[in-house]
Amino acid sequence: MSRYNPDTSATVIGRLSSAQLSQRDVGLRVPINFVTNPGVELSAACFSDNRFEATRAEKCLSNLLAIGFHRFVIDLYWDTSRSTWSLCPAELEIQTTDLSSTAEVQATTSAPASLTLASFAISTNDDRVSLALSARSHEPPTTTGGFEARQAEASSTATASDASATQIETQATGSTNTFATSVGSDIVSGVPTPLSNSAGNLYQVGPYVCDATFGLEALHEVVAGHLKATENSLNATLKYLIYNLHVAGASDGDSPTPQGTSLPQAGDYVSELLNSSLSAYIYTPAALQTQRANLNSSWFTVPFEWRPLTQYYDMKARPDGILSTNDGWPSESFVELLRALRLLAGFGTIDAQIAGYNFTADADTIFPAGYLSNNINATYSSTDLAAEPECIFKSNITSLSEVNSSWAITNNTGTSPQDIYSLSLQAGNLTSCGISPLLTSTTTSTADTDIAPWTAYLNQLIWSWALNEPRDSNSLGSDADHSNSHCAALNLSNGGRWQIADCSDSHYGACRIADSPYNWTFTSQSGRYDTMPSACSNTAPDDSSSSDYDFSVPRTPLENSYLRQAITAHLDTSDDDSRLFWINLNDVDERGCWVTGVNATCPYVEQNASDPTKHVVVPTVAAVIIFVIAIVIVFVKCAGNRRVARKRKRRGDGGWEYEGVPS
Repeated sequence: MSRYNPDTSATVIGRLSSAQLSQRDVGLRVPINFVTNPGVELSAACFSDNRFEATRAEKCLSNLLAIGFHRFVIDLYWDTSRSTWSLCPAELEIQTTDLSSTAEVQATTSAPASLTLASFAISTNDDRVSLALSARSHEPPTTTGGFEARQAEASSTATASDASATQIETQATGSTNTFATSVGSDIVSGVPTPLSNSAGNLYQVGPYVCDATFGLEALHEVVAGHLKATENSLNATLKYLIYNLHVAGASDGDSPTPQGTSLPQAGDYVSELLNSSLSAYIYTPAALQTQRANLNSSWFTVPFEWRPLTQYYDMKARPDGILSTNDGWPSESFVELLRALRLLAGFGTIDAQIAGYNFTADADTIFPAGYLSNNINATYSSTDLAAEPECIFKSNITSLSEVNSSWAITNNTGTSPQDIYSLSLQAGNLTSCGISPLLTSTTTSTADTDIAPWTAYLNQLIWSWALNEPRDSNSLGSDADHSNSHCAALNLSNGGRWQIADCSDSHYGACRIADSPYNWTFTSQSGRYDTMPSACSNTAPDDSSSSDYDFSVPRTPLENSYLRQAITAHLDTSDDDSRLFWINLNDVDERGCWVTGVNATCPYVEQNASDPTKHVVVPTVAAVIIFVIAIVIVFVKCAGNRRVARKRKRRGDGGWEYEGVPS
């Protein structure tokens, strides 16, 4: 039985599901470091009442994964008394050899290091295609080359003491290691006291109730269960696990600083515990380094429509024509859709007491501290983004080098348990500024018992569509005015959010200049949605190439903010009172499937000439893999048929029948 078991109320359906899917799809080619991802601290969402129980923790994390959080900050405590990583801040000085009989043990088999075509199995059921992935390809580790993070200076957190194993260094710290000076946990007085429960695994230690059988491995199994459950889901997304390392407080009141063999040893390294359940899903530092060194054989080997947008990073060419980058990151289309990888792991803050930990052992799997985040000290309350000094959006500054939102993140914290509701608007403003909010506030209940506050919070982080959008035009009844409402328009009166509109209405269109992320203009004439591509080309000045002006759609919240600014500037200097502007997004082909391109077809449905009924057939993560496997299957079958023909020629009518791809 999977440890991933979200409540029914945590299932994302309807408008929110459509909004999340279309928002993800428009940004598939944007490098992942420029895509905003909502985050949450498990300590705040799951353990604010100081109860670290397995069943509650599993339910809480399951719910948070299901509703759409992407980044999870995990406080890990090294319990020297048991030589194990724990989620409980206090040591449990108990014998654990007999706990395996009461704890549910769920082993997850790691994927093999190499991938064979026989690892895939395709089956059909009710016109739907499912793909079972028993293995995924892995990038080979490497120790050559080096690269620097593009993000701005990281906060004073720890870096791996021997990160030279893969030569990954943050721009801020270089080869110098810094660690948090605070003690990782409150010192707890008193010895663990067993509590009465059916499993016999709960202990009271000071203010904490701790489960002796629930640790990092169990938490990873919850994540693995979610990734497996959403493997064929249209709403599959990348997830990020960030580990804050501490030392569990000792019961005698001392502040422990483990040294030598009291530190984690082989078998207890975080990367080993991560790989035991999740190795098949991890995008690693070793893979990034290898791919950056040769773009010709990595990110640029895929079809153009799936390649990362090169405008977001710098490239250089070697004399032999090989392209490389020191600061680039792949896009979600490459990592998730083409490589079937779903997870990145990194270190966060690291207390001085655990500074002796062997970070070299984790260097090929886990990114160093500060590498997956650029902490921005921002607290917003106003709706005027340009007035916020910490906002990455800057009026009249559109150069990517000056508007660098790479891995921008900030704590979104309230002063009372109820503040999670009041923080929703603030979180939306943070997102529009290009900053990923990390929720560290709590409510009066934890997410295992009441997911509603966190769901409401995530609703405000939908930066694209307005509230209650995109509406299903098929549900608008017999109102003829909405019979053709399958095109998307930016509504300036609604803060620059999107809404559905009748494709035959006349509006101005949004044109991207030279494919630059933050440079926008608009058509000189209004018109129907389908006239916008040519209208954008005709907008180009005489001395410009018309191909440099494209009818487009914002791909990130920061791009959307710059488009809103361009429209506002136009209206301030003209008599035009327009409030709706076409963006290149529609669901004309398939209701609820929002695609870019006037004549684009939905990638998630099958078009059958003999049967006009459309069926959803392509899971997000494996879409391209299915295509590749289909080609291989055809090749293998053809080869098999040739073998059959040869055998039958030799054996007359006694040839054997080929039954498919061997397993």
